Amino acid sequence: MKNFILKWMAIPILGIASVFSLPLMAIDHGAGPAEMVGRLVDKLDLNETQESQIRSLLAEGHQDAAKDRARVAVLHDELRAISADFDAGQAQQVADQIGVITSRLLYNHASVQAEIYTLLNEEQRLMLQQLLEQRQQRRDRMEQRLR
Repeated sequence: MKNFILKWMAIPILGIASVFSLPLMAIDHGAGPAEMVGRLVDKLDLNETQESQIRSLLAEGHQDAAKDRARVAVLHDELRAISADFDAGQAQQVADQIGVITSRLLYNHASVQAEIYTLLNEEQRLMLQQLLEQRQQRRDRMEQRLR
């Protein structure tokens, strides 16, 4: 029974982790703010003002998210440790904390992306949208190969 519960708890947790890992920008996962700006400059032909403003937004967002990402990692470790001596109440509490933090991270990421969009001209927005769609298509193909 414990294994059954653990498997069913893992599904929403993995779903949350998957959503969290989906980059909202057309960049490589794990890239820092400097790499993100460099790619955006290259792909979207940003001017110096745009580059400076976007660099600032991304650096601030990255810094703000660091504490939450670290806390989620600790909570994931706690959740794994609970499986040895499963306590449903404790597991639910940890999972709820992960959900709250993940929700905040996703909202903040989307907020930064929206601010970046306001700095782009129409042509750059269209190009970014195309890059995002291409990225999603690559992710979908990779996911299909893994199934």
